[in-house]
Amino acid sequence: MQTLDTPTEPREIETHYTRVDRVFRGFVTSSALFSLVVLILIAAFLLYRGFEIFSDFGLNAGDGNRTHTGLSPQRILSPLRLPFRHSSSGLPSPVKHRP
Repeated sequence: MQTLDTPTEPREIETHYTRVDRVFRGFVTSSALFSLVVLILIAAFLLYRGFEIFSDFGLNAGDGNRTHTGLSPQRILSPLRLPFRHSSSGLPSPVKHRP
């Protein structure tokens, strides 16, 4: 009989997976690898399609030249001046309807 004063050897931990565990681990691993492959393919597609833009502008946005409309700011409609309102806004429409 061993007492608390005598050191014991550490036990070796053994893991025994059942058949269901092995199937589940294989399914999860293959699903993760499939997702990784799909993400890599999406990234490759986006880089391929965007290569022309990257070669023209590099990684910057081109200083906003593509976002300018060329119109004066007075001619651009703000959302409050549009002739319709979203029904959930709860605010009355700023457009007065004529009878």
